[in-house]
Amino acid sequence: YRFGNLGTNVPLVWLAEARADWRARWSCRAAGRTLPLVRTYGEVRAGTAIALSNAYDRMELAVSGGNAEKELGIGRGARVRFVPAAARAAAARKPKPARAGKPAKKKQR
Repeated sequence: YRFGNLGTNVPLVWLAEARADWRARWSCRAAGRTLPLVRTYGEVRAGTAIALSNAYDRMELAVSGGNAEKELGIGRGARVRFVPAAARAAAARKPKPARAGKPAKKKQR
């Protein structure tokens, strides 16, 4: 792509469902980052890495006012995942590992 956008083979229709906002239902993971899904470049500040639908209704990665290939450090063949927002929320709720050291005190009744 001329501006460093990274096209995928994922059709927007795979993410969109009738009467559902696909941006709230999915997130994009690439280059160790989670990118917001947007409809237009104007929804984010310049320099923000995003995922959006291109003119061919395929999802692509871009940087608003920048070059996604350079900013993300990825190119052709890179692994890009679109994951359900429920999976993203579950990962955020994942319990933190216990710290090594003193055992936890038991509450007395």
